Amino acid sequence: MAKPRPLPKLGAHAGVWTNAVEVISTRLRDLLDLSPCLQDASRVEQLHDMRIAARRLRYSLEMFVDVVPTHLECIVTGALSACKELQELLGAIHDADVLMPQLVEQLHRESEPALGNDQNAAPFGVHFINWDACTGLISTCKDIMLERDNAFESASEMWRQHAESGVFAALTEAVGDGKSA
Repeated sequence: MAKPRPLPKLGAHAGVWTNAVEVISTRLRDLLDLSPCLQDASRVEQLHDMRIAARRLRYSLEMFVDVVPTHLECIVTGALSACKELQELLGAIHDADVLMPQLVEQLHRESEPALGNDQNAAPFGVHFINWDACTGLISTCKDIMLERDNAFESASEMWRQHAESGVFAALTEAVGDGKSA
């Protein structure tokens, strides 16, 4: 898991919004730096890191939502909504990535008796396999793979839409240089 960038500019004597700008802009950069992974569904670790980055940004926005200047409320609310949606979609992808190896391992255990391993003189062969369990596991794996593919496509499309609408660009402009503090 990617570590978040440090926040060395936080100050005990700085104003709350000044500190909010530092936290939000840093967490936003963490998220934006990972966005290229939405072009490649096989980038499992980076997709998980992006989910964590979206969560960190979301929680940062929620923490400071009450101190946002009025003229930036709409921008922060839009970014907060986008983070929630992105986090949910990336969470579905991660759930599939974690579950699939477990299902494949169980499928291996179910089919092991047919592999001809008779070192202990145990019976082996096709009649010792629970075919219904194997069929169910394969069907479940296919369903999970389809759900993951759909979640990835939705996350990629959502990201494209937010890029076009400028949700994260507006947040970057609002807090990126710290001038709105």
